[in-house]
Order: sequence, then structure tokens, then C-alpha cells
Amino acid sequence: MNLLNDCSQFNDLSYSINTVFNAAFIIGFSLWNLWGYLGPSCLAGLVVMVLTIPVNSVLTKWVRHHQKRGTEFRDLRMKITSEVVDGVKVIKFNAWEEAFIEKIGDVRRRELKHLRTVSYLKSAQGFFMQSAPFLVAIASFAAYVWSDPSNVLDAEKAFVSISYFNMIRHPMGWLPNFFSQMTQASVSIDRMSRLLGAREVEPKVVLSNASDDNAFSVNDASFSWDGGRATLHLGELGVRKGELVGVVGKVGDGKSSFLSSLLGEMERMGGSVTLNSTTAYVPAEAFIRNATLRDNILFGELFNKIWYDQVIHASGLLPDLDLLPAGDLTEIGEKGVNLSGGQKQRVALARAIYSQRELYLLDDPLSAVDVHVGRHIFDHCLHPKHGLLKGRTVVMVTNSVTYLPQVDRVIVIQDGSVVATGDFESIKREFPFLNMQLSNSASSSNRQEEYSEVSKNLGQLNGATNKNIGDKLVEEEKVKTGSVSSEVYLYYFRRIGMAFVVGALLLHFVSQTFFMGTNLWLAKYGFKLNSELIFSINNDFQVDFNV
Repeated sequence: MNLLNDCSQFNDLSYSINTVFNAAFIIGFSLWNLWGYLGPSCLAGLVVMVLTIPVNSVLTKWVRHHQKRGTEFRDLRMKITSEVVDGVKVIKFNAWEEAFIEKIGDVRRRELKHLRTVSYLKSAQGFFMQSAPFLVAIASFAAYVWSDPSNVLDAEKAFVSISYFNMIRHPMGWLPNFFSQMTQASVSIDRMSRLLGAREVEPKVVLSNASDDNAFSVNDASFSWDGGRATLHLGELGVRKGELVGVVGKVGDGKSSFLSSLLGEMERMGGSVTLNSTTAYVPAEAFIRNATLRDNILFGELFNKIWYDQVIHASGLLPDLDLLPAGDLTEIGEKGVNLSGGQKQRVALARAIYSQRELYLLDDPLSAVDVHVGRHIFDHCLHPKHGLLKGRTVVMVTNSVTYLPQVDRVIVIQDGSVVATGDFESIKREFPFLNMQLSNSASSSNRQEEYSEVSKNLGQLNGATNKNIGDKLVEEEKVKTGSVSSEVYLYYFRRIGMAFVVGALLLHFVSQTFFMGTNLWLAKYGFKLNSELIFSINNDFQVDFNV
């Protein structure tokens, strides 16, 4: 969102660049004409305009500093807010609302501090630039009167000069806005440059070779996330087409990175990876968009009723359709807010199966489901002999060894390296921790079954309650049309503060009064000079006549 705002700042600046050329032309044209009326005295006004440049430069530098700091705090606030929205359930469960409100409020106060300073500096900059034409006029008139006693500032010269000074005032008023936009755009350009100048992921990390019998082959490949030291070493590895492969290892050893390397999401530091199959990927964190359950499964594919029903049954979603108010046409909220973790994982798995790819990369797909549901999914989806994906290559990352005896091959990853590959029996003898996990899984199976029954009953109860809820989650926004009502203005004035509103109106009235008073004073001053000049000429004429 912030990058979109940065782009708009740069776009606004591109429209304002022409004002600089217009301002330079108008100021030059006005000074050239003032030379004809005031002579070299108009250069005094030019000196005043030049003196405003360093002052404006200092103000612009301060504005840039505080604008940059305010942007940093805005990014931090939006990041924290996004994290709070994503983890709102955990925050509610632990009653952490006040703590996070205080944290977001503290960042917001820091942001407002810099934004307030920016507003004050912009106001000072605008006041200074708006006062510049007045100072230019005072300097020019004073230099004209004091430079030569014969110089008389009559009404004609005064008002014509004032007209040109007023012409200068408008472009001088444009410049503060341009400098402000230039400052904001410079900060935005720095942020966009960091993004666009970041290292690119190598476009051909994974090669293709359709003639190979393996689903994918790895030849001494090593990978890194940031282009630095390699964190994943795969060595020599090949998986035949149609195999069911289980990838095991401790938490943090690089199992998910192994799948990311096959997808080309990591930077290859050496070796090669050859992928010979079309691929479907099921991440550990399921991606769910705001659409119906059916659209989340189809994901742009054509609807095939027979295949769709088989996928729904195999992925264990059939009982859930009875609980949803509109079945598979129920609208799912953004990020699956009205689905449980297990349901979201099964929807992602069903989406991958429905796409009918040749290679399936599954990142712990059974971790978020109950034991009996996991068994159903494995038997009907993943089983190499009678599962829905039989004959296709499946690489399944798992933290559970319950299903490893039925896979064709096991790959063990430790500390970012593939240390062993083979059938489960040989791997089990070499790595004792698999025996411990297997016994733990067997002992906890009964407890999970009991918990699943309770969860199932609760799910049925919730489903019965949800039957009364409409199947439309996101309503269309209502937009009011027509003129802005007076209530909106009054609400705006109240939020600002009536004292500030009245003060601003009074200051504007005083400003206009002084502006009109300047013209009246010049008219009176010019009329007085003309009267004294006529009186002096008459006296000189009478003296000469008497002589």
C-alpha cells in the first residue's frame, strides 16, 4: 500500500514540474517590465528573491528529514496492524488487546509527531514564500526612492509595479507546493529504488527436460535465500515418476526450503535442478481467497462434476459441506476467516488434486487435521496403490512418521543437507529418532481419536447454528452521491476545533484587510506626491514670471 502511495507521489511531481518553468518565465517577464518603470532599483527585489533560496533550502532539508522519519513509522504501524489482524484470534484468546492498542498507539504518536513537524515547516515555508513578493516590493520601492532624489513614486509607477509584483506572487506561491512535492517524491524514489534495485531471483533456477524418466533430478545443487552463504545442500538426488516420497527431519532442518528450491524460489549457488513434470504445490499455510468454496478449489479450472466429487470425497471435505450454510457455494472470507485450520488445509489439497498435475509438492498437508481425517486423506488421496494420486509423483514433507512405512522412499534432511535416502526400514535403523516419533504417534493416536469425536460434535453444533447465517459475507459498498451536506462540514470543523477555525478565518480577514490597505496607502501616497509636485511646479512658474 505504501509503495502505491510512493508511486502517486512521483506521479504528482511529474505534473508539477511544468510550474517551475512557468514560474521562471513569469518572474523573468515581470522583472523585465519592472526595469522599464523602476530601472536598476528592481534588482534590489531580485536580491531579496535570491536570499530566499538558502532559507527555503534549509526548510526543505528539515521537511525531507521529518517526512522520511514519518514514513518509516507509518510502515512500522501498518506492519504491526497487519500482524494484529492476521493473529487476532490469538490476541483475543490471551486478552492482549490493550497491549497491542498501546503499541500501535505509541507508533502512531511518533508518526504524528513527525507529520505535525512537517506541517509546521510547510506552513513556515508557505508563509515565507507568500511574504517574499511583499518584501521584494518594499526593497524595490525603497531602492527606487532613496537611490536618487529626483525619483518620484507616483500612482502610475506604484500601481503598475504592484501589478507586476502581484504577478510574481502567484509563481512564488507555487514554489512551496513544488518543493514540498519534490521532497516527498525524493523520499518515495529512495524507497522504490531500494525495492527495484534488490537482487533478482535467477530466472532459470530450475531447468526442464521432458525426455528424462525422473520427475526431477538434482546434481550437487546448493541454495540460499539471500544470495549469501548456501543454507541448503541437496547433493545427488533423483525421484522417479510415480513415486510417493516422504521428506523428514527435525524442525528447522530445511524441509520446506527443499520444496522451495524445487519451485525455483531460492537462489541457486551451484549445481543444477532439472524438473520434468508439471507441478502443484500445497504450502504449510494454505492460501484462501475471498470466493466460494468451489471457486477456491477450481481456481480457474473448468468444472468437471465427476472429478470434482471424487476430489471432495478424497480430501475429506464431504462432511464439511453439510455443515456450511450453502454447501460448496458458501462464500469464504479473505484468508479463510470462516474456516478452521484443517478445513483450509484440505481446501488447498483439494485444489492441487483437482488441477491434475504430474508432480505434487506437499508441505506437511496432514499436520492441521485430526488423526482419522488424516488417515482418510492418505488412504484416498496419497496411497501409492489405491489413492486418487496413484501413478503421480508426490513429495510429502511431514513431521509425523505414521505414514512413512507405506511410502516408496524416505529422504532425511539434517542441518540443511540431504543425509540419507532409501526405504523406511533402512532409514529407521540408521536414524533412531524415527522410532521414537513412531512410538509417540502410536501412543497419542487414541487421545487424538477421542478429541476428534468431541471436535466433530462441536462442529456439528456450530454448523447447525451457522445454518441461519446468510451465505454472503462481503456486502457491496454504499456510495453517497450529490453535494456535501452541512453536517459534514460541521463535523469536520468540530474535529479540527472551532477555535482553530475561527482563528483561521480572522487571520484570513486580517490578511485581506492588509492587502487592500496596501493599495489604499499607495494610492494616497502617490496622490500626495503628485500634489506636492504640481504645487512646486506652479511656484517655480510664478517666480520665473515675476522675474
